[in-house]
Amino acid sequence: MSLHLQPLRTKAKLLSSPLQQIQAFTAIKWNIQLRELSKPGQYKQAITLYRQMLRSGATPNAFTFPFILKSSASLSLPVSGTQIHCHVIKSGCQSEPFVQTALITMYCKCWSPDIAYKLFDESPKSWELTVCYNALISGYVQDSQFSNGLLLFREMRSRGVAFNAVTVLGLVPGCTVPTYLDLGVSLHCLSVKFGLNSDLAVANCFLTMYLRCGKHPQIKNIYTMLAELEELAKEDSGLKEEKRDQPIANSSGGLRFCLYQAEPNFI
Repeated sequence: MSLHLQPLRTKAKLLSSPLQQIQAFTAIKWNIQLRELSKPGQYKQAITLYRQMLRSGATPNAFTFPFILKSSASLSLPVSGTQIHCHVIKSGCQSEPFVQTALITMYCKCWSPDIAYKLFDESPKSWELTVCYNALISGYVQDSQFSNGLLLFREMRSRGVAFNAVTVLGLVPGCTVPTYLDLGVSLHCLSVKFGLNSDLAVANCFLTMYLRCGKHPQIKNIYTMLAELEELAKEDSGLKEEKRDQPIANSSGGLRFCLYQAEPNFI
């Protein structure tokens, strides 16, 4: 049995009413199909299947909504997403953390980060989840609200929530103009400090930022780092653990890709 389905079946077995058990197991069958369709190239089929599920009289549950919200978000269907949000409220699943996260992500991808933030602000559980901050930050930056994305990042750090490579990838596109280059450099320093500079996508993102701002010396340093990362990826998987896990930034002088030796004050 798939590990992903064990919680579904366990929860169904704990239901007291026979009718509840039947409804839960019926939902499992639909959820399995929705999960398989919530992949690139099959999102439209997932939406169609969800409609068939509703017409059949089956009741969606907390495991249904993340799959269908993902499909709506990927297709940027705000009307469908809003309708599904109504179904979430009707089902009483809005307090489930993974449903809340899916709703926030959906609204961000449907160009409604302000609605997403309202959901986020009304759910204290979301304040502790990195994935919620990441979705909101990316949504704000994509909606040309970089200042709001930056404020949210500061709020994230003040609350002690850990940021990751996805956070950085969401913020850096807002720093690709000379006006915000200093903020981008500060973010680059934080990435080095917390070991995120070894992520190839992060390195590429900073490369693009410096290129668009005309900072060629920094481009040369990051290009060297990218070459080292590619070589590291090609090495045999049987390398010793300490060699494989050694941060690349330390291989030639510590913070060699950073313009500052100390963390700037404006991020």
